[in-house]
Amino acid sequence: MEKNKYFLENLTDFTQPLKLVADIAELYALKYSADLLTVKYIIKLKKRLGAVELTILSAGEVLFAKNIDLLEIPEHKHKQQVKLSLFLAFRQIFPARKIAWGILRGVRPLKLVSKLLKKFQEPELVRSYLIDNYALTAEKATLAIEVARAQNHLLAGYGKQDISIYIGIPYCNTKCSYCSFPSSLLPNQAETIEIFLQTIEQDIQNVLQLTNEYNLNVACLYIGGGTPTSFSETHFRKFVDILKRYFPRTVKREFTFEAGRVDSLSKLKLEQMHVLGINRISLNPQTLNEKTLKLIGRQHSLSEFYKWYYYVKTNYPEWTINADIILGLPQENIEDVRFTLSQLKEFKPHNITIHTLAFKKGTELFQDVGRYYQVNTLSQMAILASDFMQKLNQEAYYLYRQHYILGNLENIGYAIKGYECVYNAMIMSEKFTVLGIGPSATTKIISDNGKITTFFMPKNVETYISEIENLLTKREQLFRNAIKKQE
Repeated sequence: MEKNKYFLENLTDFTQPLKLVADIAELYALKYSADLLTVKYIIKLKKRLGAVELTILSAGEVLFAKNIDLLEIPEHKHKQQVKLSLFLAFRQIFPARKIAWGILRGVRPLKLVSKLLKKFQEPELVRSYLIDNYALTAEKATLAIEVARAQNHLLAGYGKQDISIYIGIPYCNTKCSYCSFPSSLLPNQAETIEIFLQTIEQDIQNVLQLTNEYNLNVACLYIGGGTPTSFSETHFRKFVDILKRYFPRTVKREFTFEAGRVDSLSKLKLEQMHVLGINRISLNPQTLNEKTLKLIGRQHSLSEFYKWYYYVKTNYPEWTINADIILGLPQENIEDVRFTLSQLKEFKPHNITIHTLAFKKGTELFQDVGRYYQVNTLSQMAILASDFMQKLNQEAYYLYRQHYILGNLENIGYAIKGYECVYNAMIMSEKFTVLGIGPSATTKIISDNGKITTFFMPKNVETYISEIENLLTKREQLFRNAIKKQE
């Protein structure tokens, strides 16, 4: 495929003109669609007229021309106006391209929607604003408002002293073809895992020293990965013993344990989680089609998933169960998705997260992206999933998007009312501090003025272990600079 070319003239008022155009081109999937078009974009800025002259050409032919008047528009909105005009021009030239989220980019679109709800108060005014200023479709604008309101309602009872802690275990038994999480295969050497667990404990001690000193309430504790249950039973017990020392079950909090790979479960591990005091577990099949499980590198059968799901549901009825599925997996059609959803309807998990496949760099599927690009089919899958969630009385309560997500869609978390995952809502709102423990874990410290200070643990496990002292010192300094002690 020939690389798209961008020609830019007189863009002195825009700091990143190339990105301005490239972002829009990428939205229209020109790079990945089967009918690739090589188009030359020319944007001219006429400052003396207070306007941008927008011209789009293809093979020397003018496809679109417009003067965008900026005189009545605040200067800080000039770039958005040019971007919107360019997007609408593309929509006119390529009517087959369905870009439902318009020019609203980023992982957390609901942050803007929440601000607009606070500003305008009336949802209908927000809906019109999103359609007029960001080119969202009416359906996506409505969805964004509904989910933002649900998320805000869920978090209304929490304050600035309430935080979350994430502990990331970077190991898996095997690597799924779609996965870009910084995980690695579980080491064979017991000594390596022992050293890792010692380092995790040191990391936990440092975090809790800060939370105790600053009188912070750990409202949510989330054990993720990787696959935390990939440890052998011996090392899993040691990991749980560490957690029990620092997080007594007498403290009331949302406590999630990811156990997404059922081939890593055992009765002993589940009993250890029970003793630890968890109250939420993720059992993530991604699909309930046997053929797809093999294609994506899962090492378990459907019968194994059924067995463990019902074992958990029967023996630990007090736990909230989450199940993830992914739309757009290799060689799946809408009937395959319908089958997966029908099975989930029988299982009745409390939470269901509907992901859309995203082609992430570093994954097997990224090299074969064009093969799975089916915008219309994906949209039908998403509608089907939404309809199923309504039948299950599950409501959307959090939403996020990803770069290279298929069909320009989104990931949505659904839950039976009263069973929502507070941790998920907190991290998407970016209004609550999250302290990350373990390799690749992210810490986000929210100051009183709303400023976000971010710190990333290294992805490489060896680097994390060898540099732990320096890493803890740096995170602690950032934390102390950002958070004021509460008297």
